[in-house]
Amino acid sequence: MRLSGIWSNPDFQGVDELESLLPRLETAAIREFSIDGVKQERLAVMGTKGNGIAYCYPTKRYKVVQNWEVIAPFAQALVDSGFENFQGSIREYDGRMLAQISINNPAYYPKVKGEAFAYIITLKNSYNSELAMSGELDAVKLACTNGMIGLFPQFSWEAIHVMTMEEAVGKWSGFLDRILDAPSSLGPIIEKAKSQVIKVKDVKKLLYGAGFGQRHTNKILDGIVTPSLEIDGWQVYNAANGMYSHDDDGAEKLDTQRDNIKRCNKILMGNWSEMTAEGEKIAQAIEDAEKERKAKKNLKS
Repeated sequence: MRLSGIWSNPDFQGVDELESLLPRLETAAIREFSIDGVKQERLAVMGTKGNGIAYCYPTKRYKVVQNWEVIAPFAQALVDSGFENFQGSIREYDGRMLAQISINNPAYYPKVKGEAFAYIITLKNSYNSELAMSGELDAVKLACTNGMIGLFPQFSWEAIHVMTMEEAVGKWSGFLDRILDAPSSLGPIIEKAKSQVIKVKDVKKLLYGAGFGQRHTNKILDGIVTPSLEIDGWQVYNAANGMYSHDDDGAEKLDTQRDNIKRCNKILMGNWSEMTAEGEKIAQAIEDAEKERKAKKNLKS
């Protein structure tokens, strides 16, 4: 799961560099256009990095929120809370925006025995109704083979674009306060994962049940090297997350990254019994399909 960090070459460090980036983000501007021959004026999304052609005309009910309006207040809130030293990246694609911010303060990093982590705060927005305004907190394992761990719903916020900006701000006003209390929350998640044990031969079912496809499941299994007949949830999670960290398929697609994280999170926080049962059905279906393919091939030969 390649993110732009923890960043060796961040897009910004601190609020001043972040603010210098904001004017270059995609913006919405009033444009005249026609619907069924009737001229109207409405906010239209203009790609300031492209050719300036509007690619989205929101409805009158849809409240366009500029990308900078989502990022700037939150960055200022970090500064006001004493976290001036932060860095991150901003990416825009197809009318969507994702900003990621990491607080450079080891005292704030999650405390987990034998593990090194940092937090990434993710802010999202869109003009095309595909993404709500939202934010979430992820923990990032500071090791080359591992990526992100999504945390609990209380460390997130979401506001749809039919709200007023005041209503939207009200949705995330407590978000920062909640995540500043988050460092003590990661340890119990990992300890629970370490306490869950599964037979190595059943890991395939667990992975299928968590939503991993056949190719990725096989790559994860290839990365599990243990003399033991059993493996715990933290080991399975690390094998899955490590595979995604080094897999090039969709690595640059933000949607793919988030889907990968959700699958890995199921290993940490999902119901193993339900996932294994569902995975057993999927494994059987794959096996049956392979037998049918071989039978057809034999008939042709």
